[in-house]
Amino acid sequence: MLKNQACVPFRLKHNTFKNKICYFIQYDLIDGGLVKNWCRFIRRIALFSLLPMFCFAQYFEDLDSIVLGVCGGKWFGGQSYHFKQMVLFDKSITTVLNTSTSHDTVNLIVTHIHGNNSDEFLIKHWPGPSGDPTYVFCRIENGDTLFFGQFGADKIIVPGNGFVYTERRSNEMFNKKRKYKLIDNGFVEIKQPFYSVDIQSKVVQDVVLYSDTSMVVPIVHLAKGQEVQVLLNSDDYYLIETPLGLTGWVRIEFNDDGSIIHDIFILAD
Repeated sequence: MLKNQACVPFRLKHNTFKNKICYFIQYDLIDGGLVKNWCRFIRRIALFSLLPMFCFAQYFEDLDSIVLGVCGGKWFGGQSYHFKQMVLFDKSITTVLNTSTSHDTVNLIVTHIHGNNSDEFLIKHWPGPSGDPTYVFCRIENGDTLFFGQFGADKIIVPGNGFVYTERRSNEMFNKKRKYKLIDNGFVEIKQPFYSVDIQSKVVQDVVLYSDTSMVVPIVHLAKGQEVQVLLNSDDYYLIETPLGLTGWVRIEFNDDGSIIHDIFILAD
C-alpha cells in the first residue's frame, strides 16, 4: 500500500482534450507581422497539414473519465508524489457501470476497444493484494464475460481506436507511459525506443554522465545537489540534461530509493 495514500470517492468526470493547432498560425501573425515572417509562416502551414498524420493520433477529444482515487503524499526520501487512478473512454461507444462487486472489484465500463468492431469489452478495476491497481479486460460473448487481458496501471485511456494507453507510477521508478494494440487473443505492447521521463530534479551524490549506455566515455561530472532534467529511460539507463544543455547517460538500478537522482525512485511497498 502506498504511504500516505489519499483516496476520493469514485466519480464520473467529463474531460476535453483540445489540439491547439491555431498556435502555429497565430505565432507568425503576431510575432513581427505576416510579411516579415512569410517563409516561416509557410513552413508552419506545411507542418499544420502534416499534423493529422503525426499528432492527432496521440490526443483525444471529448473523453469522459471515471476517477477511482487520488494518491499523493511524501515518500520515505522526502519526495512528493501525486497521481490519479482513472479510466478515460469514448462516451459515444461506452456504457458506464461503475458498480462494486465482490473482492473490492469495480465493474467500470462496457466499451469497444475498436470503434469499428462490434466486439464489446467489460473493463474492471481491482486494487490488488497490496494496493497495486489492475485493470482487467473481459470480452463479452453471448452474454458471457471471458478474460481477455489485464494491465497493471494507474491510468488507462481507451479511445476506441484499437489501442489502449496506460500510465503507471505505482511500482515504477517514474510515471511510465505505454501503448498496447488489440489483437485476436489479447494485447501486445507497441515497443518504444525510449520511455519519456521529463522530470526536473537534482543529483543526490556526485554523478558522472556518459556518452552512451556502455558507460565508458565520460561527458561531464556533476556535483551533489546539481539540478538536472531527466529526459529519457531505457532499462536501467537515464538520459540527463544539465543546465548548460549537455546530455549524458547515468545508470540507476530498478528499486533504487532516490539515492542518485532525487525524484527517480521506486514507489512501492
